[in-house]
Amino acid sequence: MKTQTHTPTPWIAEGYAGGPYEIWPAPGNARLTRIARTQDVTPEDQANAAFIVRACNSHDALLAALEHCAQKLEDEDIRNGLADMTSAELEEAHDTIAKAKGETK
Repeated sequence: MKTQTHTPTPWIAEGYAGGPYEIWPAPGNARLTRIARTQDVTPEDQANAAFIVRACNSHDALLAALEHCAQKLEDEDIRNGLADMTSAELEEAHDTIAKAKGETK
């Protein structure tokens, strides 16, 4: 099965006077979604849109950092020096990486 790719980042959130609050990709592309479908945009609508944009725009960097840390922790020499790091915690990191990639075990 071929993996579908998402619209490239960065995304932006913007509202219009008297209009909806929307999320857009790079300039020149079509709107991705509308957060508030009415003209009554709430502070929560704006916060939700900002959170979605932050999460999407930082996803690749966060995933890369977590993958790098998990790989380093698999090195036996490093793990021996980390008495508090358990195999369960390392497994949790791998599970989180899989979830971020949209993979299931």
